[in-house]
Amino acid sequence: MENIKNNKIMNIKEFMNKWVLVILVIVAGFSTTSCVDELIELNENPNAIDDIPYGVQFSSIMLNTSGTRYEIRRASLGYALSSIQHFSDLGTGGTYMPGDKYLDDPAFAASVFDRVFTGEYKNLADYLNRTKDDPEAINFYAMGQIWGVVSFHRLTDLYGDLPYYGAGKGFIDNNWFVEYD
Repeated sequence: MENIKNNKIMNIKEFMNKWVLVILVIVAGFSTTSCVDELIELNENPNAIDDIPYGVQFSSIMLNTSGTRYEIRRASLGYALSSIQHFSDLGTGGTYMPGDKYLDDPAFAASVFDRVFTGEYKNLADYLNRTKDDPEAINFYAMGQIWGVVSFHRLTDLYGDLPYYGAGKGFIDNNWFVEYD
């Protein structure tokens, strides 16, 4: 009886080894082949935007500064206006605003910081990087600098010290750990 078990185990091992070898040969066969050079053009998107116009990008940055419902409700309504008692309530109407009760809610507190540093400042850094060396875009560059001051002023009012000069430049200069200025 023990002999039969050992034979079955050996048969299973041989079977598995054979299939592993077959799969490795197939993978090696596919990995040594390559595409024809003419097919490279098929992989390029003819509708992709290579260079976004400065005005369109700046409009997007300004729109992002106004915020979405997520950060407006949490930071502006939930903390800023509630903490100075503009929207204070007892919380009986099903609305939760932690600012008027001086409660710490990390989801409310970090909403603007998270959205601005992952979107708006990255877009602003790209915009300033693209326009700073273009002599025809000197006005776009100046508008971007002014708008950066407006945006940073808003965040400084909410959070205090921020990483100003390194904000959003992680993908430009690979500095992912910026210092607070």
